[in-house]
Amino acid sequence: MNVSVAMATYNGEKYLKEQLDSILCQLDFQDEVIISDDGSTDETLNLLNEYKSDKRVQVIKNPRKGVVSNFENALKQCKNEVIFLSDQDDIWLPNKVQEVRKCFLTSGKDLVLHNALIFEDDEEDDEEDDENVYHEFLIKNMRHGVVRNILKSCYWGCCMAFKKNLLDCILPFPTQVPAHDQWIGLVAEKKHQSFFFHHSLIKHRVHKHNVSKPLPLFNKINFRVEMFFSFFEMLKRSF
Repeated sequence: MNVSVAMATYNGEKYLKEQLDSILCQLDFQDEVIISDDGSTDETLNLLNEYKSDKRVQVIKNPRKGVVSNFENALKQCKNEVIFLSDQDDIWLPNKVQEVRKCFLTSGKDLVLHNALIFEDDEEDDEEDDENVYHEFLIKNMRHGVVRNILKSCYWGCCMAFKKNLLDCILPFPTQVPAHDQWIGLVAEKKHQSFFFHHSLIKHRVHKHNVSKPLPLFNKINFRVEMFFSFFEMLKRSF
C-alpha cells in the first residue's frame, strides 16, 4: 500500500519541521507528502524549501481560502492507495504508518480512525517535553452512526487515514461544510466503511494557535446545522 500524506499548512514554522521529520522517516521512496499552504506569512515556505531535494515532498499553494479548502486542495493532488490526513503541529509516533496499514489489511474497511495522546505545549518553554505531559486521549468515545457523528463527531483528521477510492465520494466538499474531517467521517459512516483502532499513534499538540478550539453555544448550534445541510448534500450523491 503506497501512501499519500495530505497536509495543510498556515504559519506553522514553529512545529512543522518536527512533524515532517516524524512522517518522512516512516515513508518509502514511492510515497508522497502533499503540502498545501494557505498563504503563510511567516517562515513556513522557507522551511519547506529545505525539503525540496526530497522528491516525496510536494508544496502547492492555496492562497488564503481557509482550512477546509486547504485540505481539499491537498487531497486533489494525492495519487497513492492510502491517504493520511496530517496537521502541521503534531508528532507521529514511529509505528503509525505500519499499524494503520495493518488495520486496513485486517479490517477490509476504507477508513481507519486511531487515537492520540494529548500534550499541552508551553510556548514560553523551549525545553524538550517530558513524557509525563502526555496525559489523556484525544478521542474519548469512538462511535458509529451518521446522526451521532453530526451531533458530536469522533472523526479528527489528524487521526484518520482512508483509501483513495473514497475520494470519489468525498470530493468536492460541500460548499457549506464547516469541517473537512467530520465530512469525510460521515461519508465513511454512510458507507459502513469505518474501522476504529483505539491505540494512540500520534502525539497531538495543544497550543494557543490550534485551529480546533471549543466553540461558544451559538457557534456550536450553527456548526451542527451546517453539518446537517452537508448530510442532505450527501444524500443527493450516488454512492
